Amino acid sequence: MRCGMILAVAAVAGILAGSPARAADAKQAAELPRLGNWIWPESDKEKLAKLLALGVGFTSSYNSDPKLGRSLYEAGMVTNLCPGRPSGAKLIEGLGLTDEDMDQDSEGHRTGEGIESAVFHEAVPERFREYLRGKLRPVVNEPWVASVLVSSPISMYGEVHYAPSTTGQYAVFSRPAKANFRKWLNARYHDDLGAISKAWGQEIKSWDDIVPPAGPKAGSEGIDARQCWSDFIHWYNWWLDEITWQSLQTARQETDKPIATMIGGPKVGFSQGVCLGNVGPVVRMLGKLRPAFFNDTDAQTLFSTRYTRAACSQYGVELMQEHVGPPHLQVFHQYNMVLNVLSCGADHVHLAHLGELFDEKHWFSRVWKDLAPIVLRYHTTYHKSDAAMFHSYMTSWYRGDRSNPDTVRLYDSTNTLWTPESGYPSWGRALGSPDVVDDAMVEDGALDGRKLLVIANSSVTVTSRKAVEALRKWVLGGGTLLGFGEGCLAYTVEADRSLSHTPGMAGMLPSAWIAEAKKDGADRVEQKVGRGMAVLFMKPADPELKDAAGTRFVDEMMPVLRAEADKCGVRRWCEASGGYDANVLYCGKDLKSGHHIFTIDLIREAKNNVPDAVFYTDRSFELTFDPSLTGDAELVGITNTFESCTGGTSDYDRDKHTLIVRFKLPGKVTLKFGKAE
Repeated sequence: MRCGMILAVAAVAGILAGSPARAADAKQAAELPRLGNWIWPESDKEKLAKLLALGVGFTSSYNSDPKLGRSLYEAGMVTNLCPGRPSGAKLIEGLGLTDEDMDQDSEGHRTGEGIESAVFHEAVPERFREYLRGKLRPVVNEPWVASVLVSSPISMYGEVHYAPSTTGQYAVFSRPAKANFRKWLNARYHDDLGAISKAWGQEIKSWDDIVPPAGPKAGSEGIDARQCWSDFIHWYNWWLDEITWQSLQTARQETDKPIATMIGGPKVGFSQGVCLGNVGPVVRMLGKLRPAFFNDTDAQTLFSTRYTRAACSQYGVELMQEHVGPPHLQVFHQYNMVLNVLSCGADHVHLAHLGELFDEKHWFSRVWKDLAPIVLRYHTTYHKSDAAMFHSYMTSWYRGDRSNPDTVRLYDSTNTLWTPESGYPSWGRALGSPDVVDDAMVEDGALDGRKLLVIANSSVTVTSRKAVEALRKWVLGGGTLLGFGEGCLAYTVEADRSLSHTPGMAGMLPSAWIAEAKKDGADRVEQKVGRGMAVLFMKPADPELKDAAGTRFVDEMMPVLRAEADKCGVRRWCEASGGYDANVLYCGKDLKSGHHIFTIDLIREAKNNVPDAVFYTDRSFELTFDPSLTGDAELVGITNTFESCTGGTSDYDRDKHTLIVRFKLPGKVTLKFGKAE
């Protein structure tokens, strides 16, 4: 047993027995520390000692027992209070509901996450808020509580997204859901059946005749452009936002401490049209209720962390990063998360487990004993990128497959949970690992100060009128827009929820030019727009699109994207030789030492269910840095093949896989890698 563990056990034994050792100098108000985990150790002295020895400073817990909370606080552990949600049965108890009132799809299939409820019944969210008040009010302002993570009453996992039915459909055909939808429509159409009949293109004789439409039905346009569908999906999104906002407000009314919520996988685009989980709108809410933080539970995916970091910075909230938990734990996910925490300037790090961290025989426990010192040693800052990639959550609302994975699948080939074995190219690396922005973020000024925006459209991409106008203004002011395929911004969602056909990337390119380019077989159309530039590549960014020789178009675009970024003056703070195999990212300055911090991703192949990551072997990489950077610098990497370096001093632990290289800027560093043991 390590010395630190022995001391921790001794301290915990005294405190949990009632010792006032630290009570006299206990802080009056706790702050959320750097590293935390999901499992409260309860009164288990050994588990608490292991957490303290690891450097875990907070635990996220559903247990609000004040006696236990105070004892852990005195031991050095604060609580991120997670009131959770009552069972679905508890939320509807006594409401006199029948089977017809339960959340279900058009064929009667219930929701598929294990929670069965009636979330569209207006009494259910209010019951959740009553539950939330009851959990928070007695303890939330105690010193041992550092923050509050508010669960969604809709998702089993507490994340802000819907649960589809067991067959993957919209669970909106209960009586409360239909009544809720009709009430919303009545307000938008001012109780005018004639107006809604005209908009929908069908005679509607009674509000009671209205049911959620089947869809989305992608017509010849590639999307569902019907007004009835657009009305439905806006209502569906509105209700989730309404419940989320009311829940967060309830927590804010109980405390001035940081509040938070979380979103995981749906936000990256797969099935987002049915699950939702939209980052910009949710982080915007948190920004209105600061102090706050957002928990990104897809932290092993660089696309996701660049996305949520940009949103949190824009709206003034902190970022917590959490990897996907059991039963989906993977070794390379942990490596990815550590690099992403530093490269995106995360404020807090959250370990998701069901006891694996306490099991010294489990790889998860061993890996985090090695990695925790890195996330505790450095606290980096967000560094806004000159380039950005656009992820339109609104597009997933209208596509027939209810998904928009266009950007996530092309962002990074190994630093991802999604399609890691696909072999897709890493457009993000060609662009210098840019931020990701969405519809709401663009509406609110996310493009300000940027030079390049890339829309990796694979079929049809839509966004709001407000976002289109913000984008147009940005291009006029000097920005460069790169789009792919004729469907890029081919439709715009107006304020009344109708869809307008806006060819030529929302009208920034003449349709006649595009038709001529198509006829001539040209690969692109471009035009100067004000002081900026609009560029449309004629082919869509479809990873399955290949030429006669079998070469994928998206692979051919790697050097083109780099050239376009260079043309726009996109700054590359650092890069590695050898193409895009190793990814070097600038993390800004460490808040503790003031040193420039960089990370290097050396994973060659991302594979699930293998005992270790597959790193590059028998390679050398020369790292170069922007000449404007001066002073002390450190590079952090994870590998089991490092041999030597020139241009700096290395500190390498093969068993832990950790590599730290110290060097001076300006300068360059060369790293040599051999074979894995």
